[in-house]
Amino acid sequence: MNQKINEFLIKIDEDKSIIPFLEFARYFKNKTIEEVMISLYQMVDGGYADNYINQFIAVFENLRKRINEENLHNRYNKMNNLNIMTLIGSGYLMLVMLVVIVNIIGEMTNGF
Repeated sequence: MNQKINEFLIKIDEDKSIIPFLEFARYFKNKTIEEVMISLYQMVDGGYADNYINQFIAVFENLRKRINEENLHNRYNKMNNLNIMTLIGSGYLMLVMLVVIVNIIGEMTNGF
């Protein structure tokens, strides 16, 4: 990542347009990173005005919120899978117990 950042800084020195910012954002899968890079370009291009800083902060907070929601969703999915596995295990155990009890009762009725 250090190499990519250094390349990004070199490209910014060569090209003052938004293109280096968008090229750097392509290294990430999340489209919010692209929004962050656009906001960063606006801050660099337009100066450090309050509205650009507020927009940058809002985009970052939105990114953090999305990541937290994704992590929470993944955690719920894992817990749901564990719950399903315990139900399947309990069902299997009950079936085995049923077969054993039926065999014991069958052997008792046959005079064993």
